[in-house]
Amino acid sequence: MTSLIPAGGRASAARRINLRRRLLAFLAFAPAAAWAQPAAGVHRIGTLSGTFSPKAKESVLFPIFFEEMRKLGYEEGRNVVYEYRYAEGTPARFPQLAQELVAAGVQLNWVSL
Repeated sequence: MTSLIPAGGRASAARRINLRRRLLAFLAFAPAAAWAQPAAGVHRIGTLSGTFSPKAKESVLFPIFFEEMRKLGYEEGRNVVYEYRYAEGTPARFPQLAQELVAAGVQLNWVSL
């Protein structure tokens, strides 16, 4: 039985399938690559903590958060600014402090109790 697809057609079909696979792989991973690249400009991130003093920056979570942000390409003073607010052990202050962060134009709020 003879094939209706010319000999060159099989190679061409294989190239199309390979190209399609590459395109699908690119589309699947492009969002992750875009997330890892910081966008142009300076970003503002609000940190709202329930602790008593600015020493909260020295807690366990803050250094981990800042290190992970650096790995993603965000460096304080270069392309990201952190706005710090502290509730000083008074949870009732959270609404007021959150409003301050929103007024400061933060794009993301990170809350630590």
